[in-house]
Amino acid sequence: MVLAQPGRLIRVTDLGPVRAFLDARPLENLKLRGFLEQAPPDYEAIWVDDPRSPQAVVIRGNEWYNVAVADGSAARQVFISLEPSEDGLKFAGLPRGLVNVLEESHDVIRENLCYLYYLRPERFRPQLRHPVQSLRLDDAPRVAELWGRPERVDYCRGRILNGPTCAIYERKELVAFVVTHADGAIGMLHTREARRREGLGRSVTTALVQELLARGRLTYCFIVQANIPSIRLFEGLGFERVGEVSWVLARPHRAGAAVLPEVVTNACCDAE
Repeated sequence: MVLAQPGRLIRVTDLGPVRAFLDARPLENLKLRGFLEQAPPDYEAIWVDDPRSPQAVVIRGNEWYNVAVADGSAARQVFISLEPSEDGLKFAGLPRGLVNVLEESHDVIRENLCYLYYLRPERFRPQLRHPVQSLRLDDAPRVAELWGRPERVDYCRGRILNGPTCAIYERKELVAFVVTHADGAIGMLHTREARRREGLGRSVTTALVQELLARGRLTYCFIVQANIPSIRLFEGLGFERVGEVSWVLARPHRAGAAVLPEVVTNACCDAE
């Protein structure tokens, strides 16, 4: 990460103060808390404004910035401290209110609107009706293809190795699967088109939630707002909507330039 104003954000390895800050707003900061739960961790680095008493935390993972702040003032300091790459700045799971703050200093080029869903363990309504097993490592290329990110085979291989996964096979053919992302969020849910409406997606998601709960992990996901089938599936299992967030590509304002954002509303369940 390159800073526009060096020294404003500080890279840290002592995560005690970071955890305390994130835990003060547990639902709002689910994504960043999820990163810290993973073993081994799958992020590049963590920066804060104050190592002893942070009011802003930035985690960079897979080329995306994940931001948690105490207020709009802290957010403004973060946004002007980040120098964009050639493509711009990419923010993942940015609370919708912070997008408005970002627009004070940046043009939003693309925005993918999502709901944040969280499952309180006591609300879980399991629906397991099929035999489920873990994904096989050699399925990583197929998973990446069905996810719509064929270039992300290595990432998918890492998720199969390091995070719980659940899949349904018939005659050795993969017909449904779901994984956890590097931040612990449930994602990549897919069912073969010819086998949809048979409850396969509910079965693999139920099995994955059971595994996460057994490990004491957070159970949450992001769903693109137009993805009604996924919303119904997760709400049917007991998940509740707790926030509205965006995946954003932004660039600093240019004098005299006005940019209208591309708003994505028809993407799959995963925004990254």
